[in-house]
Amino acid sequence: MQVEALLFGQAGLLDTEIFGDEYYEMLKKEYHFLRRKFSLQPIEGHLWRHMRMRPSAFPAVRLAEFALFIHQQENVFARILQAPDLKVLEPLFRITPEGYWEEHYVFNKPSKK
Repeated sequence: MQVEALLFGQAGLLDTEIFGDEYYEMLKKEYHFLRRKFSLQPIEGHLWRHMRMRPSAFPAVRLAEFALFIHQQENVFARILQAPDLKVLEPLFRITPEGYWEEHYVFNKPSKK
C-alpha cells in the first residue's frame, strides 16, 4: 500500500477529491504520512490527461499496474539488466490490475470492465 500511496500521491492524484471511498482515503492518509516524513512535493493532479485514451490506459490504472509490478517482482531491475534477450522479459511486464483496480478506472467511480 505504501508504494501505491507514494506513486498516486506524488502524481497529484490524491488531492483531486475532497471525500473518497475507503481505499482512496487509506491511500491519502498513508501518503500524507510519507509526505511529511520525507518532505515530498507532488505534481499537480490536473496535469494528467484522459482525452483520447482508452480507460485501461488512464493514468491511475497505469500507476496501479506499476505499483503492482514493483511489488510483485523481486530484484526486478537486476533481472532486467541481466536478461539475455527481450523474450525473457515479456512475462515480467504482463501485469493485470488487482483488487480495487479490477472494478475502477479512476478513483471513487466503480465501472464494469
